[in-house]
Amino acid sequence: MKKINAIVVALFLGMFSAAVTRAAKIESNPLLPDDLKALTGAVELVDRGDYDAALKVYESLDKKYPRNFLVQYEYMYLRYKMGDYARVVKVGKDLVKSPDADPMAYQLYGNALDMSGKADKARKVYSEGLRRFPSAGSLWLELGNLENIAGNYTEALRLYNAGVQAQPSFPSNYYQAALLYLSSNQPVWGLVYAETAILLAPDNHGRNRTLAEAMAGCFRENITVSFEPDNKSAVKITLCPGESMIVPAPGADGVYVTFPGIYETCMLHGITEMAFRGEVFLGTIPQLAALRRAAVEAYFPTGAEYFGNAMCLPEYQKKIIDAGHWEAYNYFLFYAIDQADAAAWLADNDGRFSAFLLWLQANPLHLDADHTVGFNNILAHCSPLDPEGAAGILEKLATQPLQNGNQSTSPGATDAE
Repeated sequence: MKKINAIVVALFLGMFSAAVTRAAKIESNPLLPDDLKALTGAVELVDRGDYDAALKVYESLDKKYPRNFLVQYEYMYLRYKMGDYARVVKVGKDLVKSPDADPMAYQLYGNALDMSGKADKARKVYSEGLRRFPSAGSLWLELGNLENIAGNYTEALRLYNAGVQAQPSFPSNYYQAALLYLSSNQPVWGLVYAETAILLAPDNHGRNRTLAEAMAGCFRENITVSFEPDNKSAVKITLCPGESMIVPAPGADGVYVTFPGIYETCMLHGITEMAFRGEVFLGTIPQLAALRRAAVEAYFPTGAEYFGNAMCLPEYQKKIIDAGHWEAYNYFLFYAIDQADAAAWLADNDGRFSAFLLWLQANPLHLDADHTVGFNNILAHCSPLDPEGAAGILEKLATQPLQNGNQSTSPGATDAE
């Protein structure tokens, strides 16, 4: 009987020990210096794509630190990259319960669920993460991506815009929203978000190439200049539907002038000047630079006074113009649409381009809760106007002289639609 009792006690203690282990939290306990160095090296191996070598390091660290948050997160990230989603899901449950969990832990766990065909569970994980970290742009992004993949584009845009509002400095929500807006009937927001995404992540060359091509395509599709036999020219811009230029102010008497309406009105300056010169608009890099510069110059001061820090992109563009880097900046943005032209320009302007890159590094676009470009923020910072006041803003923008001394076009010379 004593032997049997001893066995029962041993089994009980073993079960109790296992329960304690399972209940133990994953926390960021300190690593020994050599182990921290090994972990750092393993992260670098993963970044280089050497997964097999990194796996050996992580397996060793896992034995020593089975409940360490940093070790387990990086280990599961490697497992995710290797396609071992089941393992990530298993450990991810504990990662997100840790007091040291961060938005990346929820993102990793949710992504593994999504890749395992469990999109609904992934959605719940992202939502749980947002309840804990409401300003996590990455989690708004993942929720938006789920809706985007499902074809629910309006809902996807709502979520991407919520992410832009929650974390204005996070570029990926701008990127995803830009692609949707550029294929919608409100492409101005696509232009704004695309340029913002590039400025917030200037080293993401593959993504920025996609954005540049989409932006150039948008300008080419929505701006035309036609010439008649009697040498009379007409320009047409369809960036903003007419009914979207002035919209009712929700919950208040009065109306708003929308940013797309203001941007299209400002754009008229540049395109009508091209028409006067008899220049066909093809959307080349020099033409885009001239067109966009005219729009920025027309925007100040009227548009800037109306939107203030709720629309900081034109203000940043003006800083580039004032610093003398506008041409280089536009080659930086649009090099992908005409690489031959860009290469030729760079061969003659290498010093200017280098100077711009140094300026960009020292003067990055800074966005925060008080300095935004977001769709959700912009009207909240504006005061409703009466219809006459709204129309007056558009008229002032269309007729005011540009800062560079060029006069805006007169209605009798060019027909603008």
